[in-house]
Amino acid sequence: MKSELEQYVIDKLEQLRQKQDISYYMLAKRGGLSYSSVTNMMKKGTTPTIYTIERMCAGLGITVSELFSREELLDNLTEEEKELLILFDEADDRQKKLIVAYAKGLLEKTFAKSSKKE
Repeated sequence: MKSELEQYVIDKLEQLRQKQDISYYMLAKRGGLSYSSVTNMMKKGTTPTIYTIERMCAGLGITVSELFSREELLDNLTEEEKELLILFDEADDRQKKLIVAYAKGLLEKTFAKSSKKE
């Protein structure tokens, strides 16, 4: 059974391959891999090695770090969640501690109020 991370990598590489309209053969050729290595991973779900991931990224014209880019992670968030993460990222260490403390306090008050109502 695949881990969440392994499945994410395979799915993400497949999405990028389809977006660029590249065949498995072309991806293998561009990445310097055998066709069977690419198809075994993409179609049969064999666990990719770091080397294979790196070569497939090269075949897609991206780096491994771009595969795990923040923008990709942000795509699944609401606008409010994105805004909070951007603000948090721009804060200094002291401000980050204050933000976390405030959020915890806010949530504790909210949960306390909802518990009293029940």
